[in-house]
Amino acid sequence: MLPHKRWVTLVDPMAVRPLADAFARGAAAVVLVTTGPSGQAVALNVSTGRPPFDRPVAILAPKDAGSLLAAAAERRRGTLVVDGRAGRRPAFNLVARLDRGAAKTLVASTPRSGWFGCAAERGSGLAVWLALAHWLAQRSDGGLNVELVAASGHEYEYLGGEHYLEHAAPKPADTRMWLHVGASAAALDWHEFGPALRPLPSADPQRVLTATADVIDRVRPAFAGVTGLEATLVASAATAGGELTNVLKAGYPTAIGLYGVHRYFHTRGDDMRCTSGELVRPVAQAFRAALAACETEPCS
Repeated sequence: MLPHKRWVTLVDPMAVRPLADAFARGAAAVVLVTTGPSGQAVALNVSTGRPPFDRPVAILAPKDAGSLLAAAAERRRGTLVVDGRAGRRPAFNLVARLDRGAAKTLVASTPRSGWFGCAAERGSGLAVWLALAHWLAQRSDGGLNVELVAASGHEYEYLGGEHYLEHAAPKPADTRMWLHVGASAAALDWHEFGPALRPLPSADPQRVLTATADVIDRVRPAFAGVTGLEATLVASAATAGGELTNVLKAGYPTAIGLYGVHRYFHTRGDDMRCTSGELVRPVAQAFRAALAACETEPCS
């Protein structure tokens, strides 16, 4: 039984430690109960480079765990059946470039893959990214090249983003700014009481905005009043989330990015109930304002 949390990844130490302990004590397989706000099974990201364990791990929804826990308490014998089709799943990064012949490039990125329908986790960020793409492409006064990236393989610990960084991204010296629209950019908030979550008209505030020190003073006013994003943090490997962490580690000096974990994150319940155009609009407008503010005066 994992503790209550908005779960994201299997490389989380809070998931790794109990798994390692169970296998060290001789478990042939482990069922993880992902206790979280939705009561549903939470899919966990995994690394393709360092598989954590060589024995089966299954994930069970807290709402469905009662009979299994009762059987375990009585030390009943059980059989775990993992049913599925093995194989390869083709994936691709989408990259578009507007070359204005400028010395520097603005990179705007977002993930394009995720677990289940991921309407709020992925869809709201893609909507923000597309709105920014239209705005950036239509500007006739832009003094920067623009590179738009929608990276796949996010659920494999940002695999597509890593490939883009290694093989296709402009060099840090040639990049004016990297803007990343990560998970749960505009997700619905919910009341947590009673037998089921009850929708609220506002956005889930559990989202984080980070910006590098050279631009943070111009980014903060742009996001004033946008719940959760108004408390902009200085971007670092410790505070940034998602693909932006790798961007900073790769040496890109100027960056803005957001990430979040809403209540139906990584569950089958992340459908169109969990986001809307009304929630997306202020985030897209804030990013536009932040970019415009960085152009009015030097950012460093």
